[in-house]
Amino acid sequence: MTSVIIVGASDGSPTLAAAEHLLHRLFEEFGRPAGAIGCTHLVRRGRPHVAVSLTVAAVPEQVPAELGLACEGHRRGPAELAEAAAEAAREHAERSAGRAVVFPGAETLTGSLSVRDVLTASAIDEVVVLGGGRPDPAERLDTRGHIRPEWRAGLLTLAAMPGGKNVLVPFEVADPTPCCADHA
Repeated sequence: MTSVIIVGASDGSPTLAAAEHLLHRLFEEFGRPAGAIGCTHLVRRGRPHVAVSLTVAAVPEQVPAELGLACEGHRRGPAELAEAAAEAAREHAERSAGRAVVFPGAETLTGSLSVRDVLTASAIDEVVVLGGGRPDPAERLDTRGHIRPEWRAGLLTLAAMPGGKNVLVPFEVADPTPCCADHA
């Protein structure tokens, strides 16, 4: 990857889906360099929301006034959102936190693949099974069309769980059932 800048941004997105939409919009506006990584970050200080971080080649001069933005020590926009953006950029730079939505090879991770294929075809560094350690490289992973690895201790890590019949599935599902939905 050529020289890139890590940018944090926040518009106060209340959900992961809204933050993912913001992330894709910013890649359209700022450009998406080869090897780009874009993540969501949970913000727990102040008003809880989801911020984003992304790697870009350059940051445009004009950004929407309602957007908090942080990169290379500079902040723009509303103070609370710019603070959340700075935290997201720091976590991304340190590779200590962040849920990757855009990453090299993500588009190839469809259908059923071996764990080995997931690791060789993408930027994912490791797959871990909840409560069970690392899977055999030949074990199958049914992606269910939704792969969201997270930065953990400098590694892009995909959490998986048994999905029945000798197959793993990603721990995160695309459309989770809200708590209490079946008995509200």
